[in-house]
Amino acid sequence: MKIYQSLSQNHLNLFETCPPLFQKKYLEQISFLPSVIQEERSEWGKKFHLLMQQYNLGLPLDNFDYDDVTFQQSLQALIAETQNIWTSSEVLSREAEYKLQLKFNNYIFTVIYDLLILYKDRGIIYDWKTFLQPENEKKLINNWQTKLYLYVLTEKMNYKPSQLSITYWFVKLPHKTQSLTIKYNEVMHKKNRQEIENIVNQIDKSLSHYLKNNVDFDHVANCQKKCPYYQSLIENNLINNSTDKLDHLPDDLEEIKEINPF
Repeated sequence: MKIYQSLSQNHLNLFETCPPLFQKKYLEQISFLPSVIQEERSEWGKKFHLLMQQYNLGLPLDNFDYDDVTFQQSLQALIAETQNIWTSSEVLSREAEYKLQLKFNNYIFTVIYDLLILYKDRGIIYDWKTFLQPENEKKLINNWQTKLYLYVLTEKMNYKPSQLSITYWFVKLPHKTQSLTIKYNEVMHKKNRQEIENIVNQIDKSLSHYLKNNVDFDHVANCQKKCPYYQSLIENNLINNSTDKLDHLPDDLEEIKEINPF
């Protein structure tokens, strides 16, 4: 029986950003202590996603104990801005926290959509973000969440690429709720497939050297200039087969779990 390794957009984003940190985090499972700010951001996001899932199920939100006024305001603002998707009679299916999996070479890609809206002639992915909207839209388009989420949906559903899109909602106040929609097409789909093929081949090659020859994952070109974790890896002696713990990585490490807008 063939065994497939699981990959998500988190894995792809981190491998593309910093292969050595990918090795330490996912293969060697070296842990680090999150900062208080990281924990607060994570809890805020988890709670927000949970309540949006409850709202989609038709469950009341009035009984929830809102200890953060801005949280309640952010939730209400998003619901008001997206009212059409909750009431439209054209919607065939509306699924919150919807998971799809796709086999690709030796891997299984797993994606989880915050909200997936399916119409007869189109499908829309909605994703809730708790940081400010990036000024550079191109970085969102090139992020692996955008590429993988749209690619998997095209492969798994009976829609053409041109019928699909992803809308990111940036929900955290005091800034006004904003959205950014990326429309998909056949050219993007073919390009994404090639990029997926390329990155899984790179992962295969790195894994093979690591498992067979105990060779560390290589840095990307100009890594010391582009990688936000390079200096921290050096300071923690984690560049060359060290088993020390990652105890002070940059605060934005957890943002890789979603989208790193910088």
